[in-house]
Amino acid sequence: SPYIAPISIQHIANTTPDIMALTLMQEFNFTSATATYFDTIDPYTFSTRNVYVSVPYSSYVGITGSRNYEAELLNESPSAQNASLGFAARYFDSNGSISKGINSSNPAIAMFSQLTHMAQTGLVRGPA
Repeated sequence: SPYIAPISIQHIANTTPDIMALTLMQEFNFTSATATYFDTIDPYTFSTRNVYVSVPYSSYVGITGSRNYEAELLNESPSAQNASLGFAARYFDSNGSISKGINSSNPAIAMFSQLTHMAQTGLVRGPA
């Protein structure tokens, strides 16, 4: 049988950063195929938002001292948050720059650009 080499999160982030950012955004807003899975067997709860976005982003903010764009995004009104996420989806869907997105005034673009950059550098590897 043919050998299929494993692909790392770092490889995906470097070769298709727009897809990486969009996937992370889907995990955040519970629209991915995996984001709607929640394990409710006590005492364990599994949230892909926490695994792929919140926990790695908290590490990023702690390591870099960066502004916490996730907190800003979560503090927006539902309509403003939907607008931020919609604009970010269009940005990444149009191959928006990750390096420029890091400094975006849109908290969703900034956060998902930062997370994608983390994956590109190998600072975050995904769940073990």
